[in-house]
Amino acid sequence: MKKRNLKSLFSIFISAVFVMGLGANRQDEEIKAYAEFLSDYMDHPAVSTLYKDDFGETDEPVDKSCVYFELIYLDDDDTCELALANGDCPWHPIHVFSYSDGKVEQGGEYSMYGQMYYSPKKSYVLPMYYLPAMETDIDIYGTDKTITFKPGVDENAFLRLFDNNVALLSEVKDLEAELTRMKEVAPIGITPIGAPITDDSYLKEGKSKIEGEYGEELPGIWYRFTEESDLPTWIEVDSNGTFTAHAFDGYVEATGYINYYGDSPILKNGYIYNFKNSDGTEYMDFEMAPVKDYGYMLDYCGIIYYKNPEKWDVIGASPDEDIWYVACKNDHTVKARCQLRSDASGNTYFKEYVR
Repeated sequence: MKKRNLKSLFSIFISAVFVMGLGANRQDEEIKAYAEFLSDYMDHPAVSTLYKDDFGETDEPVDKSCVYFELIYLDDDDTCELALANGDCPWHPIHVFSYSDGKVEQGGEYSMYGQMYYSPKKSYVLPMYYLPAMETDIDIYGTDKTITFKPGVDENAFLRLFDNNVALLSEVKDLEAELTRMKEVAPIGITPIGAPITDDSYLKEGKSKIEGEYGEELPGIWYRFTEESDLPTWIEVDSNGTFTAHAFDGYVEATGYINYYGDSPILKNGYIYNFKNSDGTEYMDFEMAPVKDYGYMLDYCGIIYYKNPEKWDVIGASPDEDIWYVACKNDHTVKARCQLRSDASGNTYFKEYVR
Protein backbone atom coordinates (compact mmCIF):
# COMPACT_ATOMS: atom_id res chain seq x y z
CA MET A 1 0.00 0.00 0.00
CA LYS A 2 2.77 2.43 0.91
CA LYS A 3 4.69 1.61 -2.25
CA ARG A 4 1.64 2.26 -4.40
CA ASN A 5 1.07 5.60 -2.63
CA LEU A 6 4.68 6.63 -3.11
CA LYS A 7 4.50 5.64 -6.76
CA SER A 8 1.29 7.63 -7.22
CA LEU A 9 2.79 10.66 -5.50
CA PHE A 10 5.88 10.40 -7.69
CA SER A 11 3.72 10.21 -10.82
CA ILE A 12 1.74 13.27 -9.71
CA PHE A 13 4.99 15.14 -9.01
CA ILE A 14 6.40 14.29 -12.45
CA SER A 15 3.15 15.33 -14.11
CA ALA A 16 3.14 18.63 -12.22
CA VAL A 17 6.73 19.34 -13.22
CA PHE A 18 5.86 18.55 -16.83
CA VAL A 19 2.83 20.85 -16.79
CA MET A 20 4.83 23.64 -15.14
CA GLY A 21 7.56 23.24 -17.72
CA LEU A 22 5.00 23.25 -20.51
CA GLY A 23 3.51 26.49 -19.16
CA ALA A 24 6.93 28.08 -18.99
CA ASN A 25 7.66 26.96 -22.55
CA ARG A 26 4.42 28.48 -23.76
CA GLN A 27 5.36 31.78 -22.15
CA ASP A 28 8.73 31.66 -23.91
CA GLU A 29 7.34 30.70 -27.32
CA GLU A 30 7.16 34.24 -28.68
CA ILE A 31 10.72 34.99 -27.50
CA LYS A 32 12.11 31.86 -29.11
CA ALA A 33 10.17 32.50 -32.31
CA TYR A 34 11.33 36.12 -32.59
CA ALA A 35 14.91 35.09 -31.80
CA GLU A 36 14.84 32.46 -34.54
CA PHE A 37 13.26 34.95 -36.94
CA LEU A 38 16.00 37.51 -36.27
CA SER A 39 18.87 35.01 -36.26
CA ASP A 40 18.76 34.69 -40.07
CA TYR A 41 16.85 37.87 -40.84
CA MET A 42 19.32 38.96 -43.52
CA ASP A 43 18.38 35.83 -45.49
CA HIS A 44 14.69 36.86 -45.57
CA PRO A 45 14.46 40.61 -44.81
CA ALA A 46 11.08 42.33 -44.85
CA VAL A 47 11.43 44.71 -47.80
CA SER A 48 8.85 47.42 -48.36
CA THR A 49 8.06 49.07 -51.69
CA LEU A 50 5.87 51.78 -50.14
CA TYR A 51 8.15 54.62 -51.24
CA LYS A 52 9.77 53.12 -54.35
CA ASP A 53 7.91 55.49 -56.67
CA ASP A 54 8.81 58.50 -54.52
CA PHE A 55 12.52 57.80 -54.06
CA GLY A 56 13.35 55.02 -56.51
CA GLU A 57 14.50 52.94 -53.52
CA THR A 58 13.33 49.94 -51.54
CA ASP A 59 14.17 49.53 -47.88
CA GLU A 60 16.28 46.40 -48.20
CA PRO A 61 18.91 46.48 -45.41
CA VAL A 62 22.53 47.00 -46.42
CA ASP A 63 23.83 44.84 -43.56
CA LYS A 64 23.04 43.89 -39.95
CA SER A 65 24.32 47.21 -38.62
CA CYS A 66 21.40 48.95 -40.36
CA VAL A 67 18.72 46.78 -38.73
CA TYR A 68 17.35 47.78 -35.34
CA PHE A 69 14.41 46.42 -33.39
CA GLU A 70 12.32 46.60 -30.21
CA LEU A 71 9.60 44.56 -28.54
CA ILE A 72 6.40 46.49 -27.84
CA TYR A 73 2.96 45.75 -26.45
CA LEU A 74 0.85 47.08 -29.30
CA ASP A 75 -2.46 45.24 -29.03
CA ASP A 76 -4.23 44.36 -25.79
CA ASP A 77 -2.81 40.96 -24.94
CA ASP A 78 0.25 39.54 -23.18
CA THR A 79 2.13 38.73 -26.39
CA CYS A 80 4.63 41.34 -27.54
CA GLU A 81 4.94 42.60 -31.09
CA LEU A 82 8.32 42.96 -32.79
CA ALA A 83 8.93 46.40 -34.35
CA LEU A 84 11.85 46.54 -36.80
CA ALA A 85 13.46 48.97 -39.22
CA ASN A 86 16.01 48.30 -41.98
CA GLY A 87 17.51 51.78 -41.76
CA ASP A 88 16.72 55.43 -41.12
CA CYS A 89 16.32 56.81 -44.64
CA PRO A 90 13.00 58.26 -45.87
CA TRP A 91 12.13 55.00 -47.65
CA HIS A 92 12.54 52.86 -44.51
CA PRO A 93 9.17 52.21 -42.81
CA ILE A 94 8.62 50.37 -39.55
CA HIS A 95 7.74 46.70 -39.97
CA VAL A 96 5.57 45.31 -37.17
CA PHE A 97 5.47 41.54 -36.65
CA SER A 98 3.13 39.47 -34.47
CA TYR A 99 3.50 35.97 -33.09
CA SER A 100 0.48 33.67 -33.35
CA ASP A 101 -0.07 29.93 -33.74
CA GLY A 102 3.65 29.24 -33.77
CA LYS A 103 4.40 31.72 -36.56
CA VAL A 104 5.93 35.18 -36.88
CA GLU A 105 4.00 37.20 -39.44
CA GLN A 106 4.14 40.82 -40.53
CA GLY A 107 1.09 42.80 -39.42
CA GLY A 108 1.82 46.17 -40.95
CA GLU A 109 4.23 48.76 -42.39
CA TYR A 110 4.15 52.29 -41.04
CA SER A 111 5.79 55.69 -41.28
CA MET A 112 9.20 56.66 -42.70
CA TYR A 113 12.81 57.27 -41.59
CA GLY A 114 12.71 54.08 -39.47
CA GLN A 115 10.55 55.81 -36.86
CA MET A 116 6.95 55.87 -35.66
CA TYR A 117 4.66 56.65 -32.73
CA TYR A 118 2.36 54.11 -31.09
CA SER A 119 0.04 53.76 -28.10
CA PRO A 120 0.76 50.67 -25.92
CA LYS A 121 -2.02 48.11 -25.60
CA LYS A 122 -4.37 50.33 -27.64
CA SER A 123 -3.34 49.10 -31.13
CA TYR A 124 -2.99 52.75 -32.20
CA VAL A 125 -0.23 53.62 -34.68
CA LEU A 126 0.55 57.01 -36.21
CA PRO A 127 1.44 56.38 -39.87
CA MET A 128 4.03 59.17 -39.78
CA TYR A 129 7.33 59.78 -37.99
CA TYR A 130 6.20 62.96 -36.18
CA LEU A 131 3.33 64.17 -34.03
CA PRO A 132 1.00 65.95 -36.47
CA ALA A 133 -0.12 69.54 -35.99
CA MET A 134 -3.44 68.91 -37.75
CA GLU A 135 -6.10 66.23 -37.61
CA THR A 136 -5.08 63.02 -39.34
CA ASP A 137 -5.82 59.30 -39.24
CA ILE A 138 -4.59 56.94 -36.56
CA ASP A 139 -4.25 53.36 -37.83
CA ILE A 140 -5.66 50.57 -35.68
CA TYR A 141 -3.19 47.70 -35.85
CA GLY A 142 -4.55 44.44 -37.23
CA THR A 143 -7.54 46.10 -38.88
CA ASP A 144 -8.37 48.42 -41.76
CA LYS A 145 -10.01 50.86 -39.36
CA THR A 146 -8.79 54.30 -38.35
CA ILE A 147 -9.71 56.95 -35.80
CA THR A 148 -8.92 60.66 -35.81
CA PHE A 149 -5.84 62.18 -34.19
CA LYS A 150 -6.75 65.46 -32.49
CA PRO A 151 -3.94 68.00 -32.02
CA GLY A 152 -3.75 69.47 -28.54
CA VAL A 153 -5.40 66.38 -27.10
CA ASP A 154 -3.69 63.22 -28.29
CA GLU A 155 0.04 64.01 -28.21
CA ASN A 156 0.55 62.43 -24.80
CA ALA A 157 -1.28 59.28 -25.87
CA PHE A 158 1.66 58.13 -28.02
CA LEU A 159 5.20 56.95 -27.39
CA ARG A 160 8.07 57.34 -29.80
CA LEU A 161 9.50 54.01 -30.88
CA PHE A 162 13.15 53.19 -30.17
CA ASP A 163 13.63 55.97 -27.62
CA ASN A 164 14.97 53.83 -24.77
CA ASN A 165 14.79 50.17 -25.71
CA VAL A 166 16.37 49.75 -29.15
CA ALA A 167 18.93 47.09 -30.18
CA LEU A 168 21.06 46.78 -33.30
CA LEU A 169 20.93 43.36 -34.90
CA SER A 170 24.70 43.46 -35.47
CA GLU A 171 25.47 44.00 -31.77
CA VAL A 172 23.22 41.41 -30.10
CA LYS A 173 25.05 38.19 -29.28
CA ASP A 174 22.25 36.42 -27.41
CA LEU A 175 18.93 37.22 -29.07
CA GLU A 176 16.78 35.30 -26.58
CA ALA A 177 18.35 37.10 -23.62
CA GLU A 178 17.97 40.51 -25.27
CA LEU A 179 14.35 39.87 -26.26
CA THR A 180 13.53 38.62 -22.77
CA ARG A 181 14.95 41.85 -21.33
CA MET A 182 13.01 43.91 -23.85
CA LYS A 183 9.74 42.21 -22.95
CA GLU A 184 10.26 42.88 -19.25
CA VAL A 185 10.68 46.63 -19.79
CA ALA A 186 8.25 47.11 -22.69
CA PRO A 187 5.72 49.87 -21.83
CA ILE A 188 2.18 48.69 -21.17
CA GLY A 189 0.64 52.14 -20.82
CA ILE A 190 1.26 55.87 -20.64
CA THR A 191 1.02 58.27 -17.72
CA PRO A 192 -1.08 61.44 -18.05
CA ILE A 193 2.08 63.44 -18.82
CA GLY A 194 2.90 61.11 -21.70
CA ALA A 195 5.61 58.90 -20.20
CA PRO A 196 5.81 55.09 -20.40
CA ILE A 197 4.35 52.78 -17.74
CA THR A 198 6.14 49.46 -17.45
CA ASP A 199 4.22 48.07 -14.46
CA ASP A 200 0.51 48.64 -13.95
CA SER A 201 -0.13 46.30 -11.03
CA TYR A 202 -0.69 49.34 -8.79
CA LEU A 203 -3.68 50.19 -10.98
CA LYS A 204 -5.29 46.80 -10.46
CA GLU A 205 -7.55 45.82 -7.62
CA GLY A 206 -5.89 44.21 -4.66
CA LYS A 207 -5.14 44.96 -1.06
CA SER A 208 -2.01 46.96 -0.43
CA LYS A 209 0.76 45.08 1.36
CA ILE A 210 2.47 48.27 2.49
CA GLU A 211 2.50 48.71 6.25
CA GLY A 212 1.62 51.91 8.06
CA GLU A 213 -1.37 54.17 8.56
CA TYR A 214 -1.48 55.32 4.92
CA GLY A 215 -0.07 52.20 3.31
CA GLU A 216 -3.19 51.61 1.26
CA GLU A 217 -2.94 55.13 -0.19
CA LEU A 218 0.60 54.76 -1.50
CA PRO A 219 -0.01 52.57 -4.61
CA GLY A 220 -0.38 54.69 -7.72
CA ILE A 221 1.57 57.28 -9.71
CA TRP A 222 2.97 60.23 -7.75
CA TYR A 223 3.84 63.34 -9.80
CA ARG A 224 6.34 65.93 -8.64
CA PHE A 225 4.49 69.15 -7.83
CA THR A 226 7.56 71.22 -7.02
CA GLU A 227 9.37 72.77 -9.97
CA GLU A 228 13.09 72.98 -10.67
CA SER A 229 14.21 69.86 -8.91
CA ASP A 230 16.64 67.08 -9.79
CA LEU A 231 14.44 64.56 -8.01
CA PRO A 232 12.29 62.08 -10.00
CA THR A 233 9.47 63.54 -12.05
CA TRP A 234 7.12 60.75 -11.09
CA ILE A 235 7.21 57.66 -8.90
CA GLU A 236 5.21 54.50 -9.51
CA VAL A 237 4.26 52.61 -6.35
CA ASP A 238 3.05 49.02 -6.51
CA SER A 239 0.55 47.51 -4.09
CA ASN A 240 3.19 44.86 -3.33
CA GLY A 241 5.41 47.51 -1.78
CA THR A 242 7.84 48.19 -4.61
CA PHE A 243 8.52 51.50 -6.36
CA THR A 244 10.09 52.80 -9.56
CA ALA A 245 11.32 56.39 -9.81
CA HIS A 246 11.44 58.03 -13.26
CA ALA A 247 13.01 61.07 -14.83
CA PHE A 248 10.88 63.12 -17.21
CA ASP A 249 12.16 61.26 -20.29
CA GLY A 250 11.14 57.90 -18.83
CA TYR A 251 14.62 56.95 -17.62
CA VAL A 252 14.41 54.76 -14.52
CA GLU A 253 16.43 56.47 -11.80
CA ALA A 254 15.79 53.91 -9.06
CA THR A 255 13.72 50.88 -8.25
CA GLY A 256 13.32 49.09 -4.96
CA TYR A 257 10.95 48.59 -2.06
CA ILE A 258 9.12 50.65 0.56
CA ASN A 259 9.66 50.32 4.29
CA TYR A 260 7.35 51.87 6.91
CA TYR A 261 9.45 53.78 9.47
CA GLY A 262 7.13 55.59 11.89
CA ASP A 263 5.52 58.90 12.86
CA SER A 264 6.58 62.14 11.19
CA PRO A 265 8.09 64.69 13.56
CA ILE A 266 7.10 67.53 11.21
CA LEU A 267 3.89 66.79 9.29
CA LYS A 268 0.65 66.70 11.22
CA ASN A 269 -0.83 63.17 11.13
CA GLY A 270 2.12 62.24 8.95
CA TYR A 271 4.28 59.14 8.68
CA ILE A 272 7.75 58.38 7.34
CA TYR A 273 8.40 55.78 4.65
CA ASN A 274 11.88 54.67 3.58
CA PHE A 275 12.34 54.14 -0.15
CA LYS A 276 15.18 51.65 -0.44
CA ASN A 277 17.08 50.46 -3.52
CA SER A 278 16.76 46.83 -4.53
CA ASP A 279 20.06 46.04 -2.79
CA GLY A 280 18.76 47.45 0.51
CA THR A 281 20.66 50.73 0.43
CA GLU A 282 18.83 53.97 1.19
CA TYR A 283 17.27 55.84 -1.73
CA MET A 284 15.34 58.52 0.15
CA ASP A 285 12.87 59.03 3.01
CA PHE A 286 9.42 60.42 2.28
CA GLU A 287 7.01 61.89 4.78
CA MET A 288 3.40 61.22 3.88
CA ALA A 289 0.32 63.00 5.21
CA PRO A 290 -3.25 63.92 4.22
CA VAL A 291 -3.70 67.37 2.68
CA LYS A 292 -6.98 69.18 2.22
CA ASP A 293 -8.14 69.25 -1.41
CA TYR A 294 -5.15 67.18 -2.57
CA GLY A 295 -5.79 63.80 -0.96
CA TYR A 296 -2.29 62.91 0.22
CA MET A 297 1.18 64.25 -0.30
CA LEU A 298 4.72 62.91 -0.26
CA ASP A 299 7.32 65.35 1.05
CA TYR A 300 11.07 64.98 0.68
CA CYS A 301 12.86 67.99 2.13
CA GLY A 302 10.20 70.33 0.77
CA ILE A 303 9.91 68.60 -2.63
CA ILE A 304 6.23 67.66 -2.92
CA TYR A 305 4.51 64.86 -4.85
CA TYR A 306 0.77 64.41 -5.43
CA LYS A 307 -1.28 61.79 -7.25
CA ASN A 308 -3.86 64.19 -8.67
CA PRO A 309 -2.52 66.55 -11.37
CA GLU A 310 -6.05 67.79 -12.05
CA LYS A 311 -6.02 69.52 -8.67
CA TRP A 312 -2.82 71.47 -9.25
CA ASP A 313 -2.99 75.25 -9.31
CA VAL A 314 -2.86 77.09 -12.60
CA ILE A 315 -0.07 79.60 -13.16
CA GLY A 316 -1.02 80.54 -16.70
CA ALA A 317 -3.24 79.32 -19.51
CA SER A 318 -3.78 80.05 -23.18
CA PRO A 319 -7.27 79.21 -24.47
CA ASP A 320 -7.57 77.36 -27.77
CA GLU A 321 -11.27 76.72 -28.31
CA ASP A 322 -12.18 74.69 -25.24
CA ILE A 323 -8.65 73.30 -24.68
CA TRP A 324 -6.42 75.22 -22.30
CA TYR A 325 -2.68 74.63 -22.08
CA VAL A 326 -2.14 74.89 -18.37
CA ALA A 327 1.28 75.51 -16.84
CA CYS A 328 1.18 73.81 -13.46
CA LYS A 329 3.46 74.21 -10.49
CA ASN A 330 6.05 71.79 -11.81
CA ASP A 331 8.19 71.71 -14.92
CA HIS A 332 5.52 70.45 -17.33
CA THR A 333 2.62 71.76 -19.32
CA VAL A 334 -0.59 69.85 -18.69
CA LYS A 335 -3.54 70.04 -21.05
CA ALA A 336 -6.89 70.68 -19.46
CA ARG A 337 -10.32 70.96 -20.99
CA CYS A 338 -11.97 74.05 -19.50
CA GLN A 339 -15.56 75.17 -19.45
CA LEU A 340 -17.00 78.43 -18.16
CA ARG A 341 -18.98 77.68 -15.03
CA SER A 342 -20.94 79.97 -12.73
CA ASP A 343 -20.97 79.65 -8.96
CA ALA A 344 -22.07 81.75 -5.98
CA SER A 345 -19.06 84.03 -6.28
CA GLY A 346 -19.41 84.65 -10.02
CA ASN A 347 -18.01 83.17 -13.18
CA THR A 348 -15.01 80.87 -12.90
CA TYR A 349 -13.20 78.43 -15.12
CA PHE A 350 -13.74 74.80 -14.30
CA LYS A 351 -10.86 72.48 -15.20
CA GLU A 352 -11.61 69.00 -16.42
CA TYR A 353 -8.30 67.13 -16.61
CA VAL A 354 -7.51 65.59 -20.00
CA ARG A 355 -3.94 64.27 -19.81
